Amino acid sequence: MHIHRNRMIVNLVGRGVIIMLVAMAASAAIVSWMSADLPPDLYRRAILAALLIPMLISPPISLWVGMLNYRYFKLHCKVEWLAEHDELTGLLNRRAFRARATAMLERPSETGLAQPVILLLADIDHFKNVNDRLSHDAGDEAIKHIANILMQVSPPGALVARLGGEEFAIMSNWTSLADVRSLAAAVCKTAEQLACVYQENLIPLTVSLGVALGSRGESVNHILRRADEQLYISKRSGRNAYSISPGVAA
Repeated sequence: MHIHRNRMIVNLVGRGVIIMLVAMAASAAIVSWMSADLPPDLYRRAILAALLIPMLISPPISLWVGMLNYRYFKLHCKVEWLAEHDELTGLLNRRAFRARATAMLERPSETGLAQPVILLLADIDHFKNVNDRLSHDAGDEAIKHIANILMQVSPPGALVARLGGEEFAIMSNWTSLADVRSLAAAVCKTAEQLACVYQENLIPLTVSLGVALGSRGESVNHILRRADEQLYISKRSGRNAYSISPGVAA
């Protein structure tokens, strides 16, 4: 976005200069034609005025038009960003996650092999209690807190999304079972140990995870369904834990 913004500013400045030069040339040409019979001294003054007037008028007009264009550009960028991101956390929203996950599954991995992917579903434990005990604003703070943790611990290039409510997802290329366990454990441990504070109130948070393996070309819905089954197992086993599907653990 910053690159596009800088490029737009350069283009606007360049257009403003071109418009001013064209206006000066046109004004000088018209005045020269209309003032050909004037005495030399008056003729020079007329030409000078023809050059100065566009120089004085063009910059503020170009600036005004440029500001309107820039405001439109910022609004356009914001609309584009909101179409793919969750406004509260800045993570991908459900629709964008599904679209990017589908694209990820349809293209070959960086190694050129049919490298599988790993999907982690994360759900904040007892989230309703946070809303009921403190407030919905406190709940929003808890959601942002977990979102930041997921961004911090996720591997480079991973898709990180808020699917809705207190549910999140991470999709990444498969590396090894040890890495999967390490990532899941890091999410649980960091969520439990890193304090979430709202208006001087400490909010104890834990998350439960469900982990599933996906194949290239497989439907995102199928992988989500398997991860959701493992998330349910984590919830039943006492929460603040992760469960890995048998296909991954094998």
